[in-house]
Amino acid sequence: MISIYREEIHNLLKVKKLQEAEDIWLQLLEDDPLDNELFCGLSFEFEKKGHNKSAAALLNMSIPYLIDEELKEDALLAIRRVAELMPYDEDIHEKTADYYRKIYRDFPKLEKILKVARVTDPVSNLVEAITQMKILTSFKPGSFCRHNSWGIGKITHIDYDSQLLSIDFYTKKNHPMAISLAITALTKISDNHISALKYKDINKLKELAENDPVELIKIVLNSFESKKTILPEINDLLASDVIGEKEWKKWWDKTKALLKTNPYIISPEKKQKNYILLDKPVSLENKLLKQYNKLTNFREKLNFISSHLKKPRKETFDKSLFKTIAEDLTKIIELNSQVNSSLALDAYYTLSSLNTHLPEALSYTKHNARSILDSAKSINEAVRNMNKAEFQKQISSDIKDLYPDKWQDIYIVLLFDAPLEIIDDIIKDLLKNKDNEPLLIDVFKRAYDLIGDAENLLFWMAKNLFSTSYKALLKNFNTIVLLEKLIDLMDLHESGVISTNTRIINRIKDLILSNNFKFIEKLLKVSNRADIMHVAETILDCSLDKMNKQSILAKFITVCPDVRSLMKTERIKADVVHSSQDGFIKKQGELNHITNVLIPQNSRNISIAREHGDLRENFEYKAAKEEHARLMRKKQELESVLSKVQIIDYSKVNDKQVSIATKIDIKDLSNNKTLTYSIMGIWDSEPEKGIISYLTPLAKQLIGKKLDEEFVFSINSQEYHYKILKIEPIKPL
Repeated sequence: MISIYREEIHNLLKVKKLQEAEDIWLQLLEDDPLDNELFCGLSFEFEKKGHNKSAAALLNMSIPYLIDEELKEDALLAIRRVAELMPYDEDIHEKTADYYRKIYRDFPKLEKILKVARVTDPVSNLVEAITQMKILTSFKPGSFCRHNSWGIGKITHIDYDSQLLSIDFYTKKNHPMAISLAITALTKISDNHISALKYKDINKLKELAENDPVELIKIVLNSFESKKTILPEINDLLASDVIGEKEWKKWWDKTKALLKTNPYIISPEKKQKNYILLDKPVSLENKLLKQYNKLTNFREKLNFISSHLKKPRKETFDKSLFKTIAEDLTKIIELNSQVNSSLALDAYYTLSSLNTHLPEALSYTKHNARSILDSAKSINEAVRNMNKAEFQKQISSDIKDLYPDKWQDIYIVLLFDAPLEIIDDIIKDLLKNKDNEPLLIDVFKRAYDLIGDAENLLFWMAKNLFSTSYKALLKNFNTIVLLEKLIDLMDLHESGVISTNTRIINRIKDLILSNNFKFIEKLLKVSNRADIMHVAETILDCSLDKMNKQSILAKFITVCPDVRSLMKTERIKADVVHSSQDGFIKKQGELNHITNVLIPQNSRNISIAREHGDLRENFEYKAAKEEHARLMRKKQELESVLSKVQIIDYSKVNDKQVSIATKIDIKDLSNNKTLTYSIMGIWDSEPEKGIISYLTPLAKQLIGKKLDEEFVFSINSQEYHYKILKIEPIKPL
């Protein structure tokens, strides 16, 4: 009805029929003078057309009725609305003061409060005066307030003549404060607010926390005007001083469980959602159903059931709750059986899990696991994308009964996509038939080659490599190259080439880094030098942190000392790198070519190879994936080196001693031949032109030498005796 009258008045004012609009307002006022929501709403329609004075006069007519009926909050709302319409009208100032005298007739020293708030001052802004009035009427001796810096305080005295009040804060007793400052600096809180109760007697709250924690949470929720708040707020109010930081987690875990069964409190399903205090009790069944019905996402509904209803509980629920849930699960199965078989399977097994409470649960649906799988695009994809690991284990076990003639074939295919949690069960079932051993070895070989497309199976192989149960099946993979496969898989995830999966990354790291690198040690013992050196290079370029790389390579050195030479090269890479501007630009171009041309081209090659069919037999796909790992490592290496480049500053080069960017003549004293070399940056070498990098062995010997200085240079067990004949700075082109 309100909207109808507002629209009618809006239309009248739009065509400038003010008198007719006022007549309708007066008629409504006569019918029901207490309909404050309606009249405040109508005042906005008048204000839009500039009829503030008329709206204020009409709204003022209803305020005496509200005061007589002791509808204090409605009256104060109407008074403020009138002030918003006419903030500087002298008559309205006087009427407002009279209204306050009636509303607060028993309030001590009201006239002084009206004066301090400037309600009686006709030149003041009446809206601001009303705001101050609201605050001042909330302050009384004995009432509690909060200061942003000093915390909770108790007002002990108010002197309106001197316009000062005194407050006892925890750290500031009898602290004087100007009323004008208090209006802006203090927030009134009720006597039953948790902070006020802590001020009065914190020990009582501690006893309540011990004996009746739910009641304590009710006090906290009641401290908020909305009677609701989130867990971090509850933690802030209780953890440090009432419960204790060390005891908080244990206390909250116990209390949280009690709250879920309390008929007055609604517990949230997610973090950062509100705990809500209800005015009326709600049965646990209704609470759960209300929470369930609020969920719109199917996955959220299934998770809710698993959390609250699946397992037997101490509480006894009415059977009607489970019937309602079962009917909804049936709809989820029906809607998704053709379009999302994974979700339909999760819903089916969730429905099955309710049989403890509702034995006939499965009779609600016409579908079963077989009918859902038969409609699936592929069985392995349906199982892989299920949300619950326990249901994945259940369906993989049921497949033997659902497909008695071809379950082994299904298992073989399923292994490539299977979650890690069910791989062990599948392999154990397959090994019950010895004829399956060659098939499994072939599956492992394919997983080993595919790297990222059978990642769970590859990890399972690594995890079980030294298990006596699978020793014969996995013996062909007992080599350090398996470590490279795991690192390549980890890097593919870290780089985002494969959708980043922190779970598999962490599993790989745990396996290769734990127990003082025992896994790596065992692989090294049975690996040859060539493989060890190759994998060591991979480790130097992988995404592991520097400390772990060094620790792993230290294990490599104990078996293959030649790895030290790789580590020396790596240390050179870690230092500042000197380069000419041309050399730097050239390498940047190489990086851009890898990033913008070769990697996208390789990604396309992977997609094309993937389309060729069965990845287990697709060697083009394997080669493309291996090339991708090489390109990613090269990209990371170039990015790392380029970030350390220092461009050669030719202005600082002189002819006093050999340095980068100098051209020198040296005499071979064994045959008196003169040789000329230009020492330049890391990527500037052109040996046929006599230009060498400062990192070459000869350049390292030359740098720092002075004119006429002699030195001995050894390489490949042969010594050369040289003398510096000439040094000149190289000028940039």
